[in-house]
Amino acid sequence: MNKIAESLYIIGGLCIIGGIILGVANYETVVGYQESEFGVLDPEPITETSWLNVLIYVMAGLISGVIMFGFGEIVRILDDKRSIERDSHKELLAIKQYLIKDNLLEGNDITNSINDQVKDEPIEVNYPSSFTSEDEPSDFDKERKGLSGFIDKTLNGKR
Repeated sequence: MNKIAESLYIIGGLCIIGGIILGVANYETVVGYQESEFGVLDPEPITETSWLNVLIYVMAGLISGVIMFGFGEIVRILDDKRSIERDSHKELLAIKQYLIKDNLLEGNDITNSINDQVKDEPIEVNYPSSFTSEDEPSDFDKERKGLSGFIDKTLNGKR
């Protein structure tokens, strides 16, 4: 596993443990001091117990810990994706070398033309969401809909 993901998991665990420890430690809070009966000793603290303090510290620790676990999981998934991509790239290079070797042994000129195309021209990938000049709508398709389309039709005299 990735070192960064491991460290984020450890930080998340420490946040949760720290929230629990701080919640238990702050269960009793000092709200004031009372003078001792003899006057010579230090004043005695007046404490108040509060489950709300425990709940606040534990919830803060849990939330921050879960967030750290989430970041660690994201880093782990991205690292796995990168290693899969690296392995598939190596396999594709091996397949390409194998195919080139077979075509060169047969004396085929297709391999040389393929290599020239790959080295000289970048490969263009068109995704379905890409927008090119061929995809531009014509004037007929550019009509607006809704209130703005109604206003355009009314002002241009088409309605």
